[in-house]
Amino acid sequence: EVHSLPAFEYGGKRSVHGEGTAIMLTRKTENDKAAIEFLNFLLTDFDSVTFALNDAGIIPSIPVLYNLPEFNASINNFQNIKLWRFIAEQSKEEEAVLYDHRYEEVAKQLLQMEQEAIEGQDLEMLIALQEMELNSTLNEASADKPE
Repeated sequence: EVHSLPAFEYGGKRSVHGEGTAIMLTRKTENDKAAIEFLNFLLTDFDSVTFALNDAGIIPSIPVLYNLPEFNASINNFQNIKLWRFIAEQSKEEEAVLYDHRYEEVAKQLLQMEQEAIEGQDLEMLIALQEMELNSTLNEASADKPE
């Protein structure tokens, strides 16, 4: 049976952030208007969205599309629960994650920390060191900003 995640502390979150689907236009996009129209089509067209949901498990990012019959269908492999609806309702608890220019650097540091933990280093110490390093990086960045 599928249930909500347990909170790890009283009153804590019952959700987890995973990888999502992200699409962006770069400054080098030759035809911005056509690219935007295509993305709007891809993300809002009934056939495109249902294909993405049914064949790739990509949940629509526009809540109005949660009314699609496919989104609210029971799924045999998951005890006939409405899995996509269940996942969407769980994600309401999730806070938006903001990515800035340091994301790649921070992601590498976290992967390194994970590897060190797997190799047996003390997790509490790794977390404390990582927190100090990230705070230092953030403090340096805010000190560099002109007032």
